[in-house]
Amino acid sequence: MVMNQSNIKTDEAKIIRIIDPIAEVEELLYEKQKYKNLISEELSKEYFESINSSVLPF
Repeated sequence: MVMNQSNIKTDEAKIIRIIDPIAEVEELLYEKQKYKNLISEELSKEYFESINSSVLPF
């Protein structure tokens, strides 16, 4: 099958319409993981700070 220039551009447009949303989802998942890590880190700090403040020195 011979591909002319307009067929190639049409195929490229179809591929871009498929890839763009996938890239957006990947970016959102990355951001979500980043925020989950930050929250976990903060919760860990708070947890250990609360343990340290509640431990009585002997």
